Parts: sequence; structure tokens; C-alpha cells
Amino acid sequence: MDTIADPDITFDEQGRSSYYHQYHERASSRLFNTPEHADKLEKIISSIKASGKGKDYDCIIGISGGVDSTYVAWKAKQMGLRPLAIHFDNGWNSELAVSNIEKTLRALDIDLFTYVINWEEFRSLQLAFLKASTPDGEIPTDHAIFALFFKIAAEKGIKYILNGNNFATESVMPLTWSYGHIDFKYISAVNKQFGATNLKEYPYLTPLKYGWYTFAKGIRIISILNYLN
Repeated sequence: MDTIADPDITFDEQGRSSYYHQYHERASSRLFNTPEHADKLEKIISSIKASGKGKDYDCIIGISGGVDSTYVAWKAKQMGLRPLAIHFDNGWNSELAVSNIEKTLRALDIDLFTYVINWEEFRSLQLAFLKASTPDGEIPTDHAIFALFFKIAAEKGIKYILNGNNFATESVMPLTWSYGHIDFKYISAVNKQFGATNLKEYPYLTPLKYGWYTFAKGIRIISILNYLN
């Protein structure tokens, strides 16, 4: 990292970057993976199980075929949860990822729901982000995944979404590189200026929708990896 890659970065007398200090400042309020925090995870698991009594599933997990989501699936089953796995197919699946998903969920006996996005719409949106020279081209995928998880959780009466975000490995991304994950106004503005189609089938969140899901429906997102060593 240097001031060309990120103009906001600073370094102290020892040459340690501002992100080093930022990580340690935020870790205390984001990571709960030491023995003295064990009760926090136990309480969360108990709440998830209680919320799912009488239902087919007690939580939702995303599954991509990658390391983080595969580990979340394994840990969820190990902790006695009954997850519904959701896979968001944005048209870029590799054969290896699909194979990993099938093998993992078969071995763990977890049900899978796959959502295949409208390819023409999504292709246009991805191209729009490239043409706009935005710093993070994955935002269209990430936003739609969050919107889809909330929608299905609300439909099925599921109160918990376990995601594969990991503060220990992902917290160093500069904020200016990756803005807009839940900002549909930003996404739609990029698409309007640079896209070729309207977003008629694209799953999206607005502040009103997000508030309804989290406050009215009581749906919580748990970054479960932050509780694991």
C-alpha cells in the first residue's frame, strides 16, 4: 500500500499504516473469538434454535462454493442448526464451485435454494459499473445477495441470516474502494447513466425495505466467523 493506491493512507514513525491502527481499534468491538467470549456465541446459537421451533429452518446461510461459506455451512451443522442454504447464481459460476456446493450440502444434509438472476439485466449492470470506472465491480452481486436473503427470510419466517464475512481477513479494505453495498440509489444511478436495460427483476434493498426487514420482521444478520477462532 502507498499513497498512490490510496491517497487517504498514513504511516506512523514505525512505518505502520493507518489501517493497522484502525484494525486494532475496531477489532475489540467486532471480534468475539476468544475463550472469554464463548458465552456470546452460545447465546446466539440458543436464540437461533428457539426462533426456529416449529419451522423447517432456523437460519439462512449463503453458499458460493468458496472457503468461507463452506466453513459456515459446516459450523452451522456442527452447532446443531437447521440452515437453508441459498446460492446466488450471477452467471459466473465455475464448475469447481458448483461441485463444491453439491458435495458440501450433500454431506451435511442441507437443503439448497438457487436463485438464477436475469442474465441480460445483470450483464448490463456489470458493464455499467465497468464503464463508470467504479472501484468495486462486485457491488451489484453483493447488493442482490443481501436483498435476496432478506426477502426469503421474510417469506419463510426465518429470523437469522448467517453470513461469511470475516472481519479478521476483510477489514483492511479502504472504504473509498468499496462503497455502496446497500445503496440501491447509487447502483440504479450507475445503471441509468451507463447501462442498457432497466432493472426490472434485479433484487434490491431500499432504506424502507431494510428497516421493514430488520425492525418490523426482526431479521438479524450474524457474521458468525467473527465469533470463531
